[in-house]
Amino acid sequence: MSLLNSLKLSLAKSILCVGVVLLMIGLSDRALGQSNLWIGPLFEREASFRQNSISVVGSNSQGIWIGPGLEFATPPFNAWNPPVGLDSVNQGLASLYSLHADGDYLYAGLGATTQLDDETIPRAAGYGISRDMGTTWSHQPFSLDPEPDASVCPDPSLLDEACDILFSYGLTEYRRVRITVPEQSPPYDLFSHHGTLYAAHWASGVKMSTDEGQSWQFVPLPPQSASSMSPSTPTSWSSSTSIGSIERYDPRSDNNLLGFSVHVDEVGHVFIGTAGGLNVSEDLYQVGSSQASWTHIQTNGSSRGLVGNWIIRIRQHPETSALWMTNWPTSASEQYGLVTSNDGGRSFSQHLLGQKINDIGFVGSTILAVGNNVYRSIDGGVSWSSQTPLPVTGNQLPQSTEFFSVDTYKDWIVVGSSQGLLVSQDKGVAWELIRVDYPLSGQHNSRTSDEVDGYVYPNPFSPTIHEFARIRFNIPSPMDVSVSIFDGEMRRIYQSKESVQSAGVFEVLWNGQTTNGLEVHNGVYFVQVKGGNELFRGKILVIQ
Repeated sequence: MSLLNSLKLSLAKSILCVGVVLLMIGLSDRALGQSNLWIGPLFEREASFRQNSISVVGSNSQGIWIGPGLEFATPPFNAWNPPVGLDSVNQGLASLYSLHADGDYLYAGLGATTQLDDETIPRAAGYGISRDMGTTWSHQPFSLDPEPDASVCPDPSLLDEACDILFSYGLTEYRRVRITVPEQSPPYDLFSHHGTLYAAHWASGVKMSTDEGQSWQFVPLPPQSASSMSPSTPTSWSSSTSIGSIERYDPRSDNNLLGFSVHVDEVGHVFIGTAGGLNVSEDLYQVGSSQASWTHIQTNGSSRGLVGNWIIRIRQHPETSALWMTNWPTSASEQYGLVTSNDGGRSFSQHLLGQKINDIGFVGSTILAVGNNVYRSIDGGVSWSSQTPLPVTGNQLPQSTEFFSVDTYKDWIVVGSSQGLLVSQDKGVAWELIRVDYPLSGQHNSRTSDEVDGYVYPNPFSPTIHEFARIRFNIPSPMDVSVSIFDGEMRRIYQSKESVQSAGVFEVLWNGQTTNGLEVHNGVYFVQVKGGNELFRGKILVIQ
């Protein structure tokens, strides 16, 4: 059942690459040139996370958690542990979409995907809950609306009026669309405050639970057209149907009903980000969802307002208490950017206009915004610095790397990206890249295989999609080493030489070009790594 129109489907499909298992993320940039791109010596981790696209990072007092696999590690992040008790995650049947730490508790929002025709649709897969700081986990199912009486509503997928659910807001009873499938409702954000758990579920809107997710209250939000909503005043939501508009609460017809982000400040004010703006309630925590009052804020063209109505992330600076929010556009009159508010959302200052920001993090007075780049501010957001490509010690990042998430643990900054996990211990000046490394020994926590002299990945390799291939091999002792690539007629088309001063595991990056900078044709190519003797010989299939 499709819950959203084409606009909302396009919004949902652009979400942060969660749940897609890749060994190497596809990239389109071709900026490697012909420099000698030797990386190493590399530390081969036998206990690693499961994929290089890190969509979620979070922390508690024990260490760092990352998704999609909900793996845990402490500095220097050499050994990663899977969650104990969440079989669906460990078996790859569910992925981490959101994470929130609250004292001894950790709440993990889980999702998966469903293939419908040619569409890959995200769906809810419940929650992981840990009551012992992440040592063990239990699973709580996602709560759907009950199936309707078949005699009244024989086909709920039609979303007929007869299938609707009644709900109370104030003294008035309203109707809303019944949602009986998990598609389009993954938990994109979670937040816990004084025993109440809030969850933003896109098509299922926003829910709140006071019993650790065993039962949930539906949280009605204002319609897109309203600037406020009060239980003492009747509210009208509009739903588009084949016979015209009718009055009912319907996320298919109203962007502000599509929940995406949630935050609660220290005094209990609740901030809900949707695809239709920011919603603020000062009394939801005290009076419950049926009696809460709301202020709805959306873009209005002001330099003191939002720059885009889709609120992807809401974070609060731990030292200044300022609220920081990422804004994405949902129409041509809006734009990407970042806003901050010191007065609870009454007014905003605007930052990084035109830049696609996914997340915000803080370490001391330093502010980090990550998205199409890593931006860093040391003066409260007045000025920002960035470097392209991001400087990584002993490794290489493509210029087209996307940065999805950021968090801090003690003095460490941790950033999830399309190329792996980036960590920094100097407030973002220098970075280390941690990737899924399948050791040449064949010993890895995800699978065991035979020991090899080397390998090439990704294979098949598309220079247009992947940007470069990595040729991995071991050098047993210091020696001069050459890496050559031959075509099908055994003509050398590429050669890279390096005087190696130490033994260890190395990688050479090849961008699918000859030594003279010409793009190679489709076909099978042969790789030879040679030192005093031949160290590795392999094949790579190039598909442009």
